[in-house]
Amino acid sequence: MFKIQEDSFGSLTQLELNNVLSGEYVTIIHDYGCNTNELVLQANKKNIPLLRGTNDSREMSKKQWFKGAKLAPFPNRIKDGKYKFDGKDYQLPKNGDGKKNSIHGFIFNKPFDLISHSESSTECNVEFEYSHNGKTDGYPFQFRMNIIYALSEDGFECVTTVKNIGNEPMPFGDGWHPYFKTGTLVDRLQLVLPDCDEIEVDAGLIPTGKKKPYKRFTELETIGKEAFDTPFAINVKEREDTAYIQLYDPDRHFQITVWQEIGKSKYNFFQIYIPEDRQSIAIEPMTCAPDAFNNGIGLIVLQPGEIFTGTYGVTVK
Repeated sequence: MFKIQEDSFGSLTQLELNNVLSGEYVTIIHDYGCNTNELVLQANKKNIPLLRGTNDSREMSKKQWFKGAKLAPFPNRIKDGKYKFDGKDYQLPKNGDGKKNSIHGFIFNKPFDLISHSESSTECNVEFEYSHNGKTDGYPFQFRMNIIYALSEDGFECVTTVKNIGNEPMPFGDGWHPYFKTGTLVDRLQLVLPDCDEIEVDAGLIPTGKKKPYKRFTELETIGKEAFDTPFAINVKEREDTAYIQLYDPDRHFQITVWQEIGKSKYNFFQIYIPEDRQSIAIEPMTCAPDAFNNGIGLIVLQPGEIFTGTYGVTVK
């Protein structure tokens, strides 16, 4: 049996999707960017908190590494906040990296409207909507974003749909910024990545235009002291529609799998980042590379009336 309940989260509101029988749940702060703040799934008959979220609304408003944030209309960063599109120059607000760049889009703190919800014996889901009127500095493009979050016996899933509701083409990218934790130091965790290329970046984490096959973590390998803040491009093969990133805790004997839809204009990129305290690891599905508005790597261009749809999720075993 699955249920949805609403609770306060400081000055904000959260919706909690619950598996009543197992105790698994996910919490969504929909009036702050549809943030995915908590995800608790079951492995070995134990409920395991998987996300490093924020404790209250005041902490969330400080961004706190963008934990659980939805990243649109671009993930990662745009160099100097500047880009050219359709022959025009644009300047986005600088909000990260010491305010050198524009990072992680601008919907991470926007309120979403609750559109619908559904409960059944096998799953529950909620749909939220945000409409952008084109009045953001540096992004005069109108779009409507709908997000469906679902919790079922199979785990957690997010379906994102974006429609260009303006009269001109718009550049677009999407991503998610969860920080996963298991209770074990990240150094001891084991990681498996899909077949991918490492995107080379400069000291400012902006792609240089080069990439190379990534040969590590092709099977379970201990992370050790690996210092990740690295973007990757998935090598999408014919007839493949899903890529998997696996994180295994050898001390607690369970595995987290982050899966993402791949293919034309889907989540064909990801970023791995480990904070300095090494208590968590960010595994970020993305539709494009960093600075995609400038380099065009994975950039989606939606024509008026055109729709993007993509899906990612998390399972545990």
